[in-house]
Amino acid sequence: HTGERPFKCKICNFASTTQSHLSRHKRVHTGEKPYRCPWCDYRSNCAENIRKHILHTGKHEGVKMYNCPKCVYATNAPMDFRNHLKESHLDIENPDLAYLHAGIVSK
Repeated sequence: HTGERPFKCKICNFASTTQSHLSRHKRVHTGEKPYRCPWCDYRSNCAENIRKHILHTGKHEGVKMYNCPKCVYATNAPMDFRNHLKESHLDIENPDLAYLHAGIVSK
């Protein structure tokens, strides 16, 4: 943790420690919004904003963001969903990755 930020934006003075953060930042300049809410027309340049939109705006009352593809289990708590996959569906390959993008739709 040297504080070095080698990944620099060519348009503004933003700098980052990782290429992925720089890639996400570039969308501020391009206007690209690759993530969308599965229940309305809301789009965002960041997957985290979709999660916040679904869980905290109150626009989708009763909607569960994490829906099990194998049974009727649904929740808004990502760790509960991950644990459900690990404990109830042993045939799911790599549940630690499977839950990360549940509920977030890209392009």
